[in-house]
Amino acid sequence: MTNLINNQEYLNVLNTLKAEIKNAQLRAHLSVNRELVILYWRIGREILQRKKELGWGSKIIDKLSQDLHHEFPEMKGLSSRNLIYMQTFAAAYPDYEFTQAVPAQITWYHNQTLLDKVSDPEMRVWYMHKAIEQGWSRNVMVMHIESNLYERQGKSLTNFKQTLRHRFINFDPQGQAPELSSWGLGNLSEALQALGFLRTRDPCIHLKKYIDPGS
Repeated sequence: MTNLINNQEYLNVLNTLKAEIKNAQLRAHLSVNRELVILYWRIGREILQRKKELGWGSKIIDKLSQDLHHEFPEMKGLSSRNLIYMQTFAAAYPDYEFTQAVPAQITWYHNQTLLDKVSDPEMRVWYMHKAIEQGWSRNVMVMHIESNLYERQGKSLTNFKQTLRHRFINFDPQGQAPELSSWGLGNLSEALQALGFLRTRDPCIHLKKYIDPGS
């Protein structure tokens, strides 16, 4: 056994398997997060449309929260406060394709933070791109926002403004993506909890079903 552990061919196989598992974890994480953000966008859009068409007031939010939570008791994220965020989110990004291409590539908590801390739409999208490209955690993103990274970039922002005209991020789900450690399995746990799939904050316990649905 000692000879096997030190065998280079065995180590190569082990490293290959580790890479496969990490890639599968990352794909599961990105997929679950994307579905959660899109779901919240759809909920927010529906509320906005119905309020406009039917003249619903603010009290409808509390009623919806109560009834949705009754129907989906294990699903987190259906509080009145979060439903208001969903409205704000849908209003900020009315274009579905854009929402898929950019905001859905970061966590809901990143999006909430951007809505709270960045009022300028162009600046908000700039931070989204940076978070995706650099694999920023929410806390790292907040640090850069509070240190005025956008303003400190100076002339380099001109090139980004030109890129924004195309609206979409150059994101290839099959290509290179941030390391899972950059985003953290904690974000996957939060997304699964929000969708009602997890009771524990440890995503590794349940991750296998998302990596291998046929098991």
